[in-house]
Amino acid sequence: MRLFASGLCLSLLAVGCGSSTGSGSSSGPISSSLAGDAALNSLSSTDSSKLGQDIANSLGNDATFTEGLCRMIGYFGAELTVTGGTPTDTALQQGCTTAYNSCKSNPASILSSTSQSPVPTSVPTATELGTSCTATVQDLEDCVAAEIAAIDTALSAFPVCSSWTVSTLGSFTYGGVSVAEPTACSSLVQKCPNGFSDSDFGG
Repeated sequence: MRLFASGLCLSLLAVGCGSSTGSGSSSGPISSSLAGDAALNSLSSTDSSKLGQDIANSLGNDATFTEGLCRMIGYFGAELTVTGGTPTDTALQQGCTTAYNSCKSNPASILSSTSQSPVPTSVPTATELGTSCTATVQDLEDCVAAEIAAIDTALSAFPVCSSWTVSTLGSFTYGGVSVAEPTACSSLVQKCPNGFSDSDFGG
């Protein structure tokens, strides 16, 4: 699993991508200008970086996902309010709201952060993937897509900022959020073992 902010363990993301037509841009909720049937190990370093940013941007435009993501970021904002003093309900809610609003204003920036993102926004280079990799752009996007639904469900456990109180924050059990590795991601790992591992996707 990927580490996500203060030890939060998440996998990759998403809700079923459509199949590639074999030419032109790939289809589905992960939108990239790269051809879906392009081999990952044939991409230039520029295209690899672009693919990672395209994934972050697509997820940043997914309203359900970003709402859950930003509620979680808000939770961490509320938690930080506790540090160094005796918090009030109002202070917790303000701390949550500040963090939530910052996230909502630019969710792609969080998804582009290697320290905070649960998505593979840093795509391995052709050299890192090696000549044995047989996965395509669509394979990666399908893997990412296969986890959004599960993560959406996991993130829905985080309340809205206005509901946080000293009492509810103290009783909120947080031990990390995880999802099982989707079949599409297992397939990706098998096709590109040098670039991806089961631990990247909850396996």
